[in-house]
Amino acid sequence: MEEVIELSFTLSEAEYCEAQSLYIRAKQPWIRVLLPVCILVGTLLVVLTNLLKSFRDGSPVDWASVILSLAVAFVFLALLHFARRRGFRRRFKIEAPNLTNVIMQLDDSGVRIQIAGRGEGTTQWPTFSTWSEGDKVFIMISGFTFRPIPKSVLSPTEVDAIRNLLTLHIKKAGVAEKS
Repeated sequence: MEEVIELSFTLSEAEYCEAQSLYIRAKQPWIRVLLPVCILVGTLLVVLTNLLKSFRDGSPVDWASVILSLAVAFVFLALLHFARRRGFRRRFKIEAPNLTNVIMQLDDSGVRIQIAGRGEGTTQWPTFSTWSEGDKVFIMISGFTFRPIPKSVLSPTEVDAIRNLLTLHIKKAGVAEKS
């Protein structure tokens, strides 16, 4: 007899934001790195140019310019982080009705979801391409979307059972397949 794990939950904003971060990390890992690297490389070029000019001309290093370049880079990196989080929070407000009063059942055949006042459906395991796990949620990824499972409503035994079920049926994001 197969085990059915049944959950009832409303996803919190913090859980949703973590799920979005996991999704981006799984689907587009380069996005998280590209812009910060560009900012740091640009800053490094400004600093090196300043140092080389000083060395070439024999003039003292313009430390104010170096410190200003580093401060601007730091501000841009901080703004990037806050802008991403703000975008996640805005998206949560739009998606909240689809994440409220969710009843989810997981078993060997797939995932059944009922959302009060919204609808219900069943998804078989092959539909999901990958899964990922964070501190607050699991996510199952399918195409350009994901289905979160908050850990806050799970016992430690259920967390392990869901992890085992996901591992059995879906490839974990970031893990190369064995040949």
